[in-house]
Amino acid sequence: MTADKPRVNQSDFVATYKDSVLAIIPDGRLVELTAALAKGGVDLTRVDVLQGAIGAHILDFDGVEHGFWAHVIRTLQKLGTASNDRENFACALRNGDSVIIIPAHSHVTANIYARILEEHGGRRIIHLGKHAAEQLSY
Repeated sequence: MTADKPRVNQSDFVATYKDSVLAIIPDGRLVELTAALAKGGVDLTRVDVLQGAIGAHILDFDGVEHGFWAHVIRTLQKLGTASNDRENFACALRNGDSVIIIPAHSHVTANIYARILEEHGGRRIIHLGKHAAEQLSY
């Protein structure tokens, strides 16, 4: 357990998250949620949080903020269902909510984190494994 804090708007553009649980966190619930995650054994120094306009810039739904290749990647990704998730996350950021990204290397760990996230208002919880994405809540 650690008392450290997650990294807020410190990550770079990521084309595809792997081995992670992502969720939308309602405005005002982040402190309570991160305390619960720390109590559950999560190393908060490895957790990323996206917030506001800076977070939306990092997520870069269309890929236009990070150059030609990022735009090509996002355009191709829009052909799949993951685009809906990214669009939901981008909309949440514009509306004042946060997006949290927690490393999770197993299905069991992902389910534990999803339960903690749900208990603290998390929604659109997704586990992105090595080869597949699984919706854990809506």
